[in-house]
Amino acid sequence: MTTSVERPIAWIDRDDATEEGTIRRLVHPARSVLDIGCGIRPQTLVSPRLHICVEPYKPYLERLQKEAKKDRDYVFLNGTWGDVLPLMPDDSVDTVFALDVIEHLEKADGLKLLHEAKRIARHQVVVFTPLGFYPQSHEPDELDRWHMHGGRWQSHHSAWHRPPCMCQRSSSSGSCD
Repeated sequence: MTTSVERPIAWIDRDDATEEGTIRRLVHPARSVLDIGCGIRPQTLVSPRLHICVEPYKPYLERLQKEAKKDRDYVFLNGTWGDVLPLMPDDSVDTVFALDVIEHLEKADGLKLLHEAKRIARHQVVVFTPLGFYPQSHEPDELDRWHMHGGRWQSHHSAWHRPPCMCQRSSSSGSCD
């Protein structure tokens, strides 16, 4: 078992995140990534040599396999984060991405996912999620935004908030400005 090192958390507001290059400056280069819930579009923030894509909805994964660029080695795993992450060894990839994923889980499951991601990542965990509850639901037969039947996976089930003193800048005493 490895000793985990607490890494700083960078909270980026939506307006700042949309500025050209802001996110890319914070995400470290990686040779290997685990991309959780990648859907039909895997992360593009880094170009790893090994890109492991975990997707529970098989039609998304099949489409991704057909459309993925051939600029790296991909491993495509059809399963939920709960199926796959417990099988991954500690510190087994450089970076874990969960882009627009945790809001689709119940809060307790989202926290478990984050715990597992920290265990697996050697260097960083990158999470994008709406802050606050952003309503989104789909009927079972309703088409999702990609005109596929993955709506069950697109409904939001939890709200995420910045902890009280996790502002971008803090005073020297550690309290928020």
